[in-house]
Amino acid sequence: MASVTAVTILALWLAAARPVNYALFSVAGVFAAIGIALGFAAASRFGRGATFVGASVVRARSRGEATRRVVWSGLLGFVLGVVILGILIFGLVPLEPALAARLRSRAGASVWMPVALAFESSVLEEVVFRLLLLSCLVWLLARGWRGDVLEASPIVIWSAILVSSLAFGLAHLPSWISVAQATPLLVSSVLVLNGMAGIALGQVYWRWGLEAAVVCHLAADLAVQVIGPRLLT
Repeated sequence: MASVTAVTILALWLAAARPVNYALFSVAGVFAAIGIALGFAAASRFGRGATFVGASVVRARSRGEATRRVVWSGLLGFVLGVVILGILIFGLVPLEPALAARLRSRAGASVWMPVALAFESSVLEEVVFRLLLLSCLVWLLARGWRGDVLEASPIVIWSAILVSSLAFGLAHLPSWISVAQATPLLVSSVLVLNGMAGIALGQVYWRWGLEAAVVCHLAADLAVQVIGPRLLT
């Protein structure tokens, strides 16, 4: 848990507005540590949480298998990012040109910028929406406070994944609306595309652990943020 907290603090540092408000940053760090602790507590009730540490590595036959899960998660994430980018650029942008505004706004950014953005968003969003929200929803829906509940039912898991994916989609709306008018097609496109990604990431997290979900998210973001602006210029 300490390593996850440290990486999350680093992501918060990268995401913080400059100049950094150290008081606000310290408060955010405390809340992040509390959220991570709650998420792991809820997930560990069902033998879930991290890929390499905790219960998930016990489920894996070896650390090598856990490593393969992370590698496959990265490949899955890249494919997911390419698919979402293809739907966005070739299917939705011709119908709603405003959807291209956010990607075009990053066309002239430094090479390191998409990498930093992908890193901070993948870590912070997976901690919030998968480790904390999804895990706690499963815990609550499965009545995880009862000692005799050792495994959540599929309907509980899917309900938690869908709710967390909806929240994931809603959280992405402000960044799109800030650069484009909030038309019905734009709003629905952002919700559907991010919801699709949220469902895939939720499955990766619950099956393979937090690190796998972060790597999957990172690969998808890199595909969208590195390739996307270049296809539109």
